[in-house]
Amino acid sequence: MSITQPGRAERTNLQMIEAKELCELLCISEATVWRHREAGLIPRGVKIGRSVRWRLSEIEAWMEAGCKPVSAESAIAN
Repeated sequence: MSITQPGRAERTNLQMIEAKELCELLCISEATVWRHREAGLIPRGVKIGRSVRWRLSEIEAWMEAGCKPVSAESAIAN
């Protein structure tokens, strides 16, 4: 029995980034990342223990779609 390694594209889809990396990617402060997350302006990310991580593929897709608010409440407010 052999275990296959995920391909490069599959690894990219699974890659997780921290808030610090997200703020660098979006050119905003870490405090703004957390405010935007709570307001539903960016994807919520995935809670892992006490940390939050974001799927890089999800952030890239969100950015390509024009960085639209992700929650219904914030979409109504804008």
